[in-house]
Order: sequence, then C-alpha cells, then structure tokens
Amino acid sequence: PVVNGSVYSYANSKVDTEGRNRTEIREITSLRLGASLQLNNKNRMDVEFFSSHAEQDDGDRQAVIFRSDTVDEPVTYDNSDPQKPVVTFANAFYDPANFNLNALEREFTLNTDEDIGARLDMYYDYSNNTQVQYGLKLRQREKVNDYNFCAYEPLNDIALSSVANTRAPAYFNTLTGPTPTFDQVKGFTGGLGTSQFMLSDGTTCLGAGTAFALSGDEEEESIPADWVTEEDVMSAYLMA
Repeated sequence: PVVNGSVYSYANSKVDTEGRNRTEIREITSLRLGASLQLNNKNRMDVEFFSSHAEQDDGDRQAVIFRSDTVDEPVTYDNSDPQKPVVTFANAFYDPANFNLNALEREFTLNTDEDIGARLDMYYDYSNNTQVQYGLKLRQREKVNDYNFCAYEPLNDIALSSVANTRAPAYFNTLTGPTPTFDQVKGFTGGLGTSQFMLSDGTTCLGAGTAFALSGDEEEESIPADWVTEEDVMSAYLMA
C-alpha cells in the first residue's frame, strides 16, 4: 500500500461481495433425577441420574459470491479515527453491473452432543467427629459433527445487476456496495440439477444442472470436517 499519514491506499484492487441466506436451529433438552435416602442412623445415600441432548442444526445455509474485475483505482483505508475507520472504494465497486457471479456455496451441518450418566454417594457416620464418604460416578458422552459442503461455479456470466440486489446501510462512515438480496441468494439454488452427486464418504450434493459446474472442493472441504468424539468416565472415591 501507499501510506500517507494514517491513510493507506491500495491500487489495482478487486472486490468480492457476498450474500447469505441461513437458517440455524438450536435445541437443548436435559433431564436430572435424584434422591437422598437415610438408610439408618449411621448411613445415608445420595443417588442421581442425568441425561442431556444438544443439537445444532445448520442444514439450510447458502451463500453466493460476486466478484469484480481488477480496477485501476485505489481503495483507501483512513485510520485517522481508530474507533471509526473509513474505507472508501472506487466508484466502480458501487455499480452492481461490475460484479459477476463467482460461486454458489451450500453448507449442511448437524452437530449433536449426547451426555448420560449416574452417580452414587454414600455417607457413614463413623463417630461423632468422623464421617466416611465414598462413591461412584459413571458417564458416557458422544459428540458428532456431520458437515457437507457443496459449491458450484456458473458456466456463463451472471451480473449482479441482472438479479435482485440491495445495499446495506452505511457502517459508520463507510458506504457499502451492492449485494444480492436475502431471497435471491436462495433463489440461485433453483438453477441446480435434480440428480444427486455422491462424495466418497456417502454424503451427497445436488447435481450442478445446466447452468453450473461443481467447484471440485467438495471432498476436501466436507470429509475432514466430519468427526466423532467419545468420552467414557468411571471414577470412585473414598474420603474421611
């Protein structure tokens, strides 16, 4: 960049503008049951059972990315007021006709967390001054992350100006550029095919149809992001 005081200028710039349409669902359920039982004058027993289930369902997420050509005009970053920096784009970046669709991305994620267990605590009054405590705890936990990434690239140019677009309000003193509308983002999925494309782990993406081609990143983005963790705990204690 060219630096002039607190102003930074970047020449020969290129800009991406992205729109997202996402639905995220969170669900948590839990159950805890317990009792404290006085067995006799010297012995007491506490028992507890617990179970929980958490689910993070992000199975309906779409994003579209429009990209400009390189423009021989600077983008400037003014840090005169560090609490309210100002980014100024070249005029070309405020015109939706200068952006073409670069990619359509779809993500499907289901993350679950199952936890179940029980504990038993015993108390024995050995004397007036001494109590013996001993107990046992069992716990099983499993976390699963199932992630699937599908991406498509258009076969022909689709200008942002040819689809529904909008502009977000200014951020402090920075004017934002055009972006596809919320509904338009999901509308692009209507151009995909109806067949299924299977990845090597058995998960699937919609076929690219006649207007798009698969990006080729599906395997390396999807498969490493799938994981399962299991935790089994058994513990006992004795104290006085």
